[in-house]
Amino acid sequence: MLAFGVEVARGSCFDISIGGLGASVAGPIQLGQEVRLEFTLPPQEESLLLKAMVRHFEAGRCGFEFLTITPEDRDAILAYGDSLTKKKRPRFPRQ
Repeated sequence: MLAFGVEVARGSCFDISIGGLGASVAGPIQLGQEVRLEFTLPPQEESLLLKAMVRHFEAGRCGFEFLTITPEDRDAILAYGDSLTKKKRPRFPRQ
């Protein structure tokens, strides 16, 4: 969820790192706009709420830079990325 002022827009995240995230968003968004992003990282149920700035916007795809991130939020994002990396690693037979 993306909130700016009193307006709220929903989106779908396609990329995330400790520096920011990329998302497809339907709504009136402007470069340089400061927003609040609320999202969950599976398997967590608790939402992260981060202040971010719109750094890229084209054809409904946005790049957001996190402006504030707590150590706990950073750790949650890193753990989520690690879990995805482990799922994609090929398994080779032991020799």
